Amino acid sequence: MKPGSQAGREALAALPEWDLAPVAPPAGVPAAIEAVLAACREFSASHCGVVGTLDAQALAVLLDKLGAIRNQLLRLASYAAMRHALDVRGEEEQHLVAEVDECLLEATELLRCFELEWMRLPALATDPLLADPALHRDRHFLRSLRRYRPHVLPEREEHALACREAAASEAWRDLYDAIVSGLAVEIDGASLPVDQALDHLRDGRPEVRRQVHPAVERAVGPHLDVLARCYDSLVADRLAVDGLRGFSNPRQPADLENELRAAIVDRALVAVEASSSAAADWFVRKAKVLGCDRLEHADQHSPALGQRTMSYREAVAAVATAVAEIDPMLREIVERFDREGRVDARPRPEKSIAVRCISVAQDSPPYIQMRFGGRAADILGLAHELGHGIGFTLSAAAQTPLSYEPPPFLSEVAATLTELLVGEHLVETAASPEERDALVSLRADKAFDVLHRQVAITRFEQRAYAARASGWPLTAARLGDLWLAAMSAHMSPAIAIDPASRVGWALVPHVFHGRFYNYTYAMAFLVGLSLLRSWRSDRARFGRDYLRFLARGASAPPEEQLAGLGLDLATTDWSAALSELRRMIGAGDGAGRASRDG
Repeated sequence: MKPGSQAGREALAALPEWDLAPVAPPAGVPAAIEAVLAACREFSASHCGVVGTLDAQALAVLLDKLGAIRNQLLRLASYAAMRHALDVRGEEEQHLVAEVDECLLEATELLRCFELEWMRLPALATDPLLADPALHRDRHFLRSLRRYRPHVLPEREEHALACREAAASEAWRDLYDAIVSGLAVEIDGASLPVDQALDHLRDGRPEVRRQVHPAVERAVGPHLDVLARCYDSLVADRLAVDGLRGFSNPRQPADLENELRAAIVDRALVAVEASSSAAADWFVRKAKVLGCDRLEHADQHSPALGQRTMSYREAVAAVATAVAEIDPMLREIVERFDREGRVDARPRPEKSIAVRCISVAQDSPPYIQMRFGGRAADILGLAHELGHGIGFTLSAAAQTPLSYEPPPFLSEVAATLTELLVGEHLVETAASPEERDALVSLRADKAFDVLHRQVAITRFEQRAYAARASGWPLTAARLGDLWLAAMSAHMSPAIAIDPASRVGWALVPHVFHGRFYNYTYAMAFLVGLSLLRSWRSDRARFGRDYLRFLARGASAPPEEQLAGLGLDLATTDWSAALSELRRMIGAGDGAGRASRDG
């Protein structure tokens, strides 16, 4: 339905918005900043310079204090980020973010002494402490900090890098957000934010789909040089800091953050690329359903077999029902998001385009930000973010402030499996064979998008960093060429790529806000497929193991945690996951018939 229609306005009005009252500092932001900085100063005065002299009991007390401060800082930072997300161009919101960022910088400097001192201690001093039962709850936090030991600089240099962060990186990211959030794209007679415009690639009308890429290019075009300068500056800065820290390649910081060995990541990326024939087969099948020999780029995400729509409340109920098959407790967690005003699903021009679950802090429930349009893709998107929320909720209840939030890869595993389970539920409960086929088609599109497109984005990033390291500035033209090359490899000869899509690099927030985050989506999808297979074979046993997995948060390495679910990251060739994918996309009668005919 069109946003301007009566039905569209009524549907929009029914969508929930955040209630930020529970997150807002009770005495106001200035008082919260004063209180947390006072706690940081006391911590620094009491504990800096003595970490190496502490026994296990004293170190446990120190960690409790550090955890309490971390909760305060996270709640404050989350509140500022959420306020800003609701109005990315608001002066008051921008001032709030700047005020909190200044607080975070000072707090980081005051607390840095602990991490630096702990990382510099010799193993002879740390090993007995790590073995002591008094530190069992935060043992992995302490152990994992030391993975950064080879890359830590002298204290004065760390201080200098921290002081320049706001101007060197954050300013470029803020400029990027302000430009992209303010884009207006003309589609089908309406002026839309860029994320809603891109949603029209899933419109059932080909004449609407084929407006999208040229319209987005026209909207982004006037800003491309500035966006390229943002990205070029961020990449150049990261490469310079990498050199100071002695990182061997630009992806290494992301691998360390995910606690994954490079060989494990490389194996997964290669496995996805080796499965490109399955993606090509799917695109050929879809072209036949659409009645053409080859897919146009605009038709890649088209609802070839129709669409299923749901109201927001129906979507929440579908997610709650699906996750309740693992355990009824998960239904309650999902329903509380809606009941407590912790989902902001209403599209607004001033709202950030990000789709995310914000963990807030260990002592606060998480919140979700998205734009809900009622289509099946939105339902699966809501399921993904609620999957994050389920994981944060269970780990926060079981872990400390220092050990509750898993690394990005593990967090994406929880979100991906939830999305896959909801997809299974929607297919199983489809009202007709046509609706079932439509859902299978959507899931196939999403699967290959997550697997192959995210790996393609990773390859784009690697080539962009390599070009900049070789002295080539990342101009809009060069980034467009790198993007088209990466996407062409992802789409295979089965899709005629639209040259207007060369601006796509400018619309991937993760490559600006971080780097090499996107590979976590592909890896998590492989893991999610493996776990879906395990769940289907023994639901009772898997449910028990999975709840334990979610509750572990960041208290153990990913390899250890996934081994508890029967998956060995070090040895798997991902063939079981890819077999599960073939089952999943061959489940629809119409899609399956197209496959057999082919």
